[in-house]
Amino acid sequence: MAKATLIWVSKDGGATRVFQIPRNVVLGLVGGFFGFLLAALAGFWWGTSLHARVERERAAVLALERDLVSQGETLEQQQAEVLGARQQKQALEAEVLRIQDVDQKIRRLLGLNAPDYDADTSHQGGLGSDERGARGLSEEDLSATAAPVAVVASLGNPRTLQTSLQEVLDHLEGRREAARSYPMLLPVTSEEAWLSCAFGRRTSPFSPGRDEFHNGVDIAGPWKDPILAPADGRVIRVGKDRLLGNYIKLEHSAKIKTLYGHLASAVVESGARVKRGAVIGYMGNTGRSTGTHLHYSVSVDGKYVDPQDYIWDRPFHRLKL
Repeated sequence: MAKATLIWVSKDGGATRVFQIPRNVVLGLVGGFFGFLLAALAGFWWGTSLHARVERERAAVLALERDLVSQGETLEQQQAEVLGARQQKQALEAEVLRIQDVDQKIRRLLGLNAPDYDADTSHQGGLGSDERGARGLSEEDLSATAAPVAVVASLGNPRTLQTSLQEVLDHLEGRREAARSYPMLLPVTSEEAWLSCAFGRRTSPFSPGRDEFHNGVDIAGPWKDPILAPADGRVIRVGKDRLLGNYIKLEHSAKIKTLYGHLASAVVESGARVKRGAVIGYMGNTGRSTGTHLHYSVSVDGKYVDPQDYIWDRPFHRLKL
């Protein structure tokens, strides 16, 4: 069998040794070395590839996290926009209803037919069912994001609010002077004033258990709060009554008259002409009264009517008793 000879020579001159190594052993050692080298190279390549793969996956995870954060911010923004749109719609609806209320009052005063504000809102614009599912928005969200213009259009159908108000405006333009004779203002100035007693049947505050007719409204407020003329007119009476105390009576037209009772004092005289918004007296507690307030009544053709139907500059009629 072929062998490889290995001679070991000692550096210090010692004995020389000769080793005989079988060829198979030498080949095995050489093969093992190259095998180890190939394994090391393969391991290095695999480790490098694995590291690159991990880095790619890590970058993908970071990109996904950034996308999720971005989507979260977008969702929050969409929710804020939906909330803002809902609040805008509610404010607009309230304003439209207030305008309708004013429109109806003016029409009632002018003898015009009341408009029909009933509307079929089933055809308002919005997203289809597929779009709802895609965006995950509820019916309430969709309602909130409806265009404000669509709200006005729906509330004015079949007789639009614009057409109705234009008709009133045209009528008033032809009767400007007559319109100033309609008592349209709340005759007190204080923002703290409140309705203490409404028009109609009531239990007498002076005779418990006794039912009586209250021919006006009682408006409570601060002592000596200025009392205003709600329309142009003429003072037909300034006097003092056992029940009404100090009072003023105005004539605004051949049909409409107004009365102001329990005043602290009057600043106008009989026969004087007054303009809408002019101060005619001050709130008091004279006559048969339970506290500082104004008794305000409106009569049309000699018949008392609810003054709240003739107050449209402020939503006073909505205050609690």
